[in-house]
Amino acid sequence: MTPTAMNFQTTARSLRGLTDDDTYDVLRSERRRLALAALDERSPPMDLGNVAAEIAGREVDTDHPDEENVTHVEISLHHNHFPKMDELGVLEYDRDSQQVIQAG
Repeated sequence: MTPTAMNFQTTARSLRGLTDDDTYDVLRSERRRLALAALDERSPPMDLGNVAAEIAGREVDTDHPDEENVTHVEISLHHNHFPKMDELGVLEYDRDSQQVIQAG
């Protein structure tokens, strides 16, 4: 699944100012694209667990993903994807509270 046209506009705003290489790096990962789409549909702050459940559901095309998948997504977001996106300024992620404070 990729962001819709509406989501792509918001995603484009959140990627503004990045180098081409950084932009491609962020969008290369389907999980990061799904995170941007999920965050676009909600108002921050968002709890890591809620974002992970949304993404896990999108990855397997269900409204009720199993806990194992959600946990796997949550771990990858917390340790890999959100820190990378935070470092690039695409979003603001608070590792201690495990919340996305701001997106875009």
